[in-house]
Amino acid sequence: MADGKRSVSAVDALWLTMDTPENLMVIEGVMTMAAPVDRKRARSVLRRRLPDRYPVFRQIPVPSRNPLGGFNWVDDPDFDVANHVVVGELEQPGDDEALQRYVSRLMSQPLDRNRPLWQVHLLDGYGGGSAMVARFHHALADGTALARVLLELTDDRPAADLEDLSSSDPAPGPSSAGIGDLVGGATGAVNDAVRGGLHTMSRLASFADPSRLSDAMNLVANTPDIVNKLLLAGTPSSPLTGSVGVDKVAVWSRPHDLSAVKDAGARVDATINDLMVAAVAGALRTHVIDHGGAPHDLATMVPVNLRPLDRPLPRDLGNRFALVVLSLPVGQETPEARVRAAKTRMDQIKSSPEAAVTFGAIEALGTLNPDLARSMIDFFSAKAIGITTNVPGPRRERYFAGVPVTTVLGWAPSAGIQTLNECIFSFDGTIRVGFKADRDNVPDPHGLVHAFDDEMTALIHL
Repeated sequence: MADGKRSVSAVDALWLTMDTPENLMVIEGVMTMAAPVDRKRARSVLRRRLPDRYPVFRQIPVPSRNPLGGFNWVDDPDFDVANHVVVGELEQPGDDEALQRYVSRLMSQPLDRNRPLWQVHLLDGYGGGSAMVARFHHALADGTALARVLLELTDDRPAADLEDLSSSDPAPGPSSAGIGDLVGGATGAVNDAVRGGLHTMSRLASFADPSRLSDAMNLVANTPDIVNKLLLAGTPSSPLTGSVGVDKVAVWSRPHDLSAVKDAGARVDATINDLMVAAVAGALRTHVIDHGGAPHDLATMVPVNLRPLDRPLPRDLGNRFALVVLSLPVGQETPEARVRAAKTRMDQIKSSPEAAVTFGAIEALGTLNPDLARSMIDFFSAKAIGITTNVPGPRRERYFAGVPVTTVLGWAPSAGIQTLNECIFSFDGTIRVGFKADRDNVPDPHGLVHAFDDEMTALIHL
């Protein structure tokens, strides 16, 4: 609208009401650079590619005067990018562990509701370079969109950000941002499943009120496996389950050679994603056994991108995604068996209407009373230990404010009793995994990372 006021969609409003001290609805991203970043230049990039391009980055959600409730996005009259950019120095020795501690502390800090719901931390002292930690509230957009937004801050040439200074709305888009086949929070296999089931999704894509949920439930009733996963299944007790606390821990693996992972997958007729899922399962198996548990399969939720990747993001961003439940083959005893099981389960998802069902259900939940919606989300989220995202990022070097980017990672928020999220992110010829863990339930996150790195080494040499 001309005055900058617009309604918050039902789905976006859902995430506004879901914040709890234990599970903040905040999507975190980490980017590291090979050299110190000029702060003035960095602020210029952030201004032009966040609030200048996407209005929601300069807007605040305020309760609507409509008797039926809801929220409106309203321009912040005091908006200033400087209020959203925190500059600092990473504590010495300025290594990954220091950055992980910094990110971990942020994960339990809510964003200020009196300002637009985002924040970027620019940190000097990360080795010989800099680090950036971005925090975006889920109400702004889903992980698909925000992964693309984060990557749109980068360029394929060192001076490209200076060259677009004459434009108030530079639009690198997915291709020039180097995103390529980015699936933004979904595995390629799951994304194919959604595309293959468009005829089913078209029946559900116009959900606007809870009564339409019955269509989704009818579809579920005709698919016993989905009934089991979404309604009947539960998470077995393990060292990774329990009551969640406020404190979170962020850790990540060392980078692994992407071409070596691809070659290893080809030798066993598996995809890169199959191997990564198997490696995560192997790490969880080691962790569970080391902490006295029985290694049963554990479910995780995988967000599925519903946006066309060959088109620019809409200026209003917003949430448009689905979820599927993936059973991680933690119970399989060997790396080979875990890869086979991961491949089989991912292939089964391709022909399942599960993503279409959850897409409709999420939109319907957004129209419910917030307390009822939260109860429903807690119920469904209890089917999994957390969220697993897979973002195939740019395959070549990228630059932020003229400085080469060395690492990109990001995490989705958890809900209910979920305790462990994984982010699989490939970038510039490497691939790694970041873990976001509930401190009370994962007391040895670094051990989990070591187990993952060992499992990757074993899988690469299959």
